[in-house]
Amino acid sequence: MSAILAPLREAVAEFLGTFILVFFGVGAVHVAVLTGALPGLWQVASVWGVGIALAIYATGSISGAHLNPAITVAFAAFRKFPLRKVGPYVFSQCAGAFVAAALLYALYSGSIARYEAANGLARGGPGRPAAQRSPPKTFHFAPFFRLTLQPQPVH
Repeated sequence: MSAILAPLREAVAEFLGTFILVFFGVGAVHVAVLTGALPGLWQVASVWGVGIALAIYATGSISGAHLNPAITVAFAAFRKFPLRKVGPYVFSQCAGAFVAAALLYALYSGSIARYEAANGLARGGPGRPAAQRSPPKTFHFAPFFRLTLQPQPVH
């Protein structure tokens, strides 16, 4: 294969693999939260796992199926992955994830709007002061650490 087509083929494989991963994984979360069709964590995790497997099988022999910029950077840092490939891989992965997220938004925008309306969620818009926008939802770590760091009795 020519020296020009091989890197392009790898970049396209990373784009498609990351697209598949995000589309299946985040799509499963969309289905679970917005439609209730996946009733539990097991179902969401199963669909996400199928997406990961499909992405790896589809692209692994072409690009190595990094599917994540952090993996690409780690391989470059620790496994002598060629630095000249890091940029195209990372760009392709980010583009694949963005396109998958945009497609999911296009598919579920009506469901998202209904979910927001039903739960009293309002998005910030132009001309709206930041103080009136919905506050970000955060995860409070204190209860988590309190539960995990307490000594547990041995039975």
